[in-house]
Amino acid sequence: MPEAPVPAQAAKAGAARWTIHVLPSGVEFRARDGQTVLEAAEEQGVIWPTTCRANAECTRCFFEIVEGRENLSAMERREEEALDAIRWRGIPRPLERLGCCAEVHGDVVVRRRSVRKREEKATR
Repeated sequence: MPEAPVPAQAAKAGAARWTIHVLPSGVEFRARDGQTVLEAAEEQGVIWPTTCRANAECTRCFFEIVEGRENLSAMERREEEALDAIRWRGIPRPLERLGCCAEVHGDVVVRRRSVRKREEKATR
């Protein structure tokens, strides 16, 4: 009987499911390894504010990392440049990310207002 994959092997295969916990709302949703926070939110029925639709232009998907910084991808130049435009918020650079750019590789806790579950339509 084959052995079950260990978490590192599952993550490399893209099969791992990580938890993203959002403060202050308490919303939680799951992400596949390497999926951006925004992609995971949309896939899981979570409304995450954005206007540029994942182009790192509007910075509306901005969030603060509370826990798990090491579980997000390294920041690329386009994200750095977009975040430089909102530096006035005063959050130290290593703790701020864009949901459209930050890829998930483990559990994270983030702070972002206005994140909520999409309301389910009642069925009769």
